[in-house]
Amino acid sequence: QAPALKRMMLCSLGCEDGLKSRQAQASLPPVPVSPGGRRTPTRKETRRGTSNAVSLKSISREDILSWMLVCPEEDAGWVFARIAFTRSELLKLCQVALHEQGVTKWLLEVEQDCRERIMKELLPKQESGSGATKVSGFMVGEEHVTEWLLEATHDSIERVLQVLARDRATALEEALAVTEVEVKKVRASTLVPPVAPPAPGGHLSLGVEEDTDMCIDPEMQRLSNAMPEETIVSLASLSYFSTEGESHCDIDVMRMGNLDRISKVDYQTNPGSAKPGKTYHHTEGTLVFQPGESIQKFQVPLIDDDEWNTTLEFEAQLLGHSAINCRLDMYLNTAIVKVIDNDTFPTNKYSEQIKERKWKKIPGPGLLREYFKLNRSNPVVRSGTIKMILVDQLANLYFLLKLFMNVYLVDYVLSPDKAAEDLFLIHSKGGSLVLLLVATIVPFALLYYLDQRKFSWKVAGTSRSILQKSLLRKFLNYSEESRMTIDNGDLVMAMTRDAFKVVHDGYLNSLDVLKEAGKILLVLVYQFSAPFVFDTEIHVIKFMIPFLAFPTLLISFLLLRVSKTTANFTEMNECQDDLVDYVQSAVTNYRLIADYDTRSNCVDSFEALIKRFNAAFTSTSTVLGANNYFPRWVTVFIVSLYMVIGGQQAISGSISLGMFLADVRVFTEVGEAWGTMYKVLLEMQTCFSALERIVRLENLPTDVPQRAKLMRSNQKKTNSQRRAMEREGKRAHVDEMPIVVNNLQINASGKGGGINHKGELRVDQGTLVALVGNRGQGKATMLKVVSNVILPRTDVEDPGFFMPSHLRVLHISLEPMFFKGTLMHNLTFGVQKGTADGSPERVRRICERLHLGDEVLNVIESPSEQDWSQVFSQTTKGIINLARAFIANPEFMCIHKPTQTFDESLSHEVMKCLVEFKVKKGLLTDQSSWCLRRCRTCIFTSSESLNLPYVDSVVHTSRTHGIRILQKEDVTPDMFS
Repeated sequence: QAPALKRMMLCSLGCEDGLKSRQAQASLPPVPVSPGGRRTPTRKETRRGTSNAVSLKSISREDILSWMLVCPEEDAGWVFARIAFTRSELLKLCQVALHEQGVTKWLLEVEQDCRERIMKELLPKQESGSGATKVSGFMVGEEHVTEWLLEATHDSIERVLQVLARDRATALEEALAVTEVEVKKVRASTLVPPVAPPAPGGHLSLGVEEDTDMCIDPEMQRLSNAMPEETIVSLASLSYFSTEGESHCDIDVMRMGNLDRISKVDYQTNPGSAKPGKTYHHTEGTLVFQPGESIQKFQVPLIDDDEWNTTLEFEAQLLGHSAINCRLDMYLNTAIVKVIDNDTFPTNKYSEQIKERKWKKIPGPGLLREYFKLNRSNPVVRSGTIKMILVDQLANLYFLLKLFMNVYLVDYVLSPDKAAEDLFLIHSKGGSLVLLLVATIVPFALLYYLDQRKFSWKVAGTSRSILQKSLLRKFLNYSEESRMTIDNGDLVMAMTRDAFKVVHDGYLNSLDVLKEAGKILLVLVYQFSAPFVFDTEIHVIKFMIPFLAFPTLLISFLLLRVSKTTANFTEMNECQDDLVDYVQSAVTNYRLIADYDTRSNCVDSFEALIKRFNAAFTSTSTVLGANNYFPRWVTVFIVSLYMVIGGQQAISGSISLGMFLADVRVFTEVGEAWGTMYKVLLEMQTCFSALERIVRLENLPTDVPQRAKLMRSNQKKTNSQRRAMEREGKRAHVDEMPIVVNNLQINASGKGGGINHKGELRVDQGTLVALVGNRGQGKATMLKVVSNVILPRTDVEDPGFFMPSHLRVLHISLEPMFFKGTLMHNLTFGVQKGTADGSPERVRRICERLHLGDEVLNVIESPSEQDWSQVFSQTTKGIINLARAFIANPEFMCIHKPTQTFDESLSHEVMKCLVEFKVKKGLLTDQSSWCLRRCRTCIFTSSESLNLPYVDSVVHTSRTHGIRILQKEDVTPDMFS
């Protein structure tokens, strides 16, 4: 159908046995003629031994180089086309070598005179610009070069190709991608006709030119899907799952292409949220594939513990630099291993009550204590906590030192009754004052430095991070049922207010309790040791006041007020949650509020919520104020009472003035210490409700166990099909494994539970499939099942679903979504790291191909971060939504109504892009890496008949008939709604 295509096929298929017929020979270019008018001998004439035939033995490497460097570009390209499929392995090895040496970029940028310089070095006597060169008196032409290339040794031809590639890289690139080049020519030369109106019989007319314009030549399709001759090694899946308690995780590695040689590749594990030595053991080694072997695996040992964690992840990676006799797949060289934790948050002590949602049976103090255990298990938190406790106790020792120094200053240094000989350490009152000065300032400076260092020990930040990251990670893995039971406001407040409160009012306040408890214990030490140091009497009342009166009064009041305090805080938090929920709802539904002009009603409702919150806040503040003042009242009363009693003793001389002043200071400090402990305990009570909310969110069910079962089922079926192919003597061609949905079963509580999914949907890789059906008949549900948005039942032997485990699946929703950030970040959101899919040049070309205007193209690489959903029109957002999918370049793409919001012209362009995505294994990708990519498949829901000419098959879903495969001519207009 295309002369160039036919010509290439004849060349590639007839390269060894000669041209089969005069007709085929006539389709080739004219035989080159020598400058002297003598025609270059054909291969047939050469074999017959005609008078002007050239013996292959007389043709040297230099002769071949000479002809290649001087012949027309077209002739060189078609010579390469002839050997591209017979010597492709050597051709690609040549290209790999050039890439590894970093020469490719040089080849593209080399100056024009490079060709002339190489010619002078190789053949100084040859004339440039000729299509043939003299060898032993005869003319060497295209036929001779082709035959020599087909029969020469690998070493000779590799050297020839390398020399040629340095000067004529274009011909080499065309040879490597000849199939894609021809497909591009065919597709560019044809336009898909618009769909004709419905025929009188009710069926859709697809246009008389459909067969010639839309169908790819079968042999071309076979070549485009053929197993590459290179040896490619890849992981069998992008993700692996293991459950805590399993001894190890098996990582499957598969080899494709040429299996005739021994191949080796190194592997290793890389840490993620899971850390080596805590969740798994670091593993590295080398896999060796013997000839004929296509599957190997390595094991990663796992570590079982009783500590709670969210689903943790680490990487399993194949190392490309160590690969021998193979190349790594460009996408499946790194996989994520997810370890499913089966413990409850924060520990397993109250696991039964948490699983049964019996929250009233869980004591608040006990739950907080279990959280403290979990938090201290983190190495950073544990190390920082120990340092903070030591610094706090150093501050208490400084307080004890000042008590002794105050007594010593008053009763010895400043007392006129004491002589210099009675002083300690330095028998000079002036020297003693200097010593006291140093002993006061130096420890204070040290404590200041250590207090500043507290912020670098990351106790608070790490503790908050543990809760906030785990909440987000948990939310992203929730099952659909769990997601429907919570509001967005619950998650927002848990990550901001509740996490802060549990860490600061809970965990860090417990350190303050230890600090004040240490101060009280040192006061006890002072009361015992001071009489012996300063030779005074021991008074029992000094022990009774700080250790009996203070704790008895404060603990009694605390127990009386705990229920009232907790109730007020709970009510205030609930009112605050309602405020946040209402604000989020108003922001999300602003268009609805504005369209119905209900702004006043919205503000009135919000004002009522504010009044309710203010009332709760006032009540809570009143209760807290009374609670905080009680220990201060107790301290003032006890200190005042001792001033009377102790003052009488000082007047009578039974205690010294220094001891009296120190005792007043002691009682004041002890009162403040007990008051601080009382306040901290009250604040810790207020975080019970916050901790309970976090515990609820952290223990909601996720769909990770279901996904793990489904992925293991797919991996098992994939390996089974590979083994079946090998038993039949076939190569284990993963691109021949279909996607299958057969009598699908969905959980009754999940979406789509009432849809009839009887029947079989079989999607071959490398095809474009349309899902049609009336509204509410299950086509969107089917698409979500295929794309793993809705999971089939995994508690049955056969879930009725199979997706080859190596495929990267992408689901594109109907409603465009954007993150606040740069447009480039939004466009490359799904690009896999380490690939060139997200290069700025390719991103721009795809946007231009989809006819995005200058308002988008001008800001693609802009650093401006905006909410793009508020910037662009609905049509533009829809195009960007599709562009992001093409840029991500998955193997399997599921799209909801890709052309619904576009006009007819743009809809046709989108469909052409989908066809190119399928045929070229990606849209606007590097065709030199075509052989390294897997087939591309797309399935989409269709509400327009203009999509049908582009698709390979049509699937109809309905509640009555279930899943049916239809011929295009059987599709009727009433199936689109």
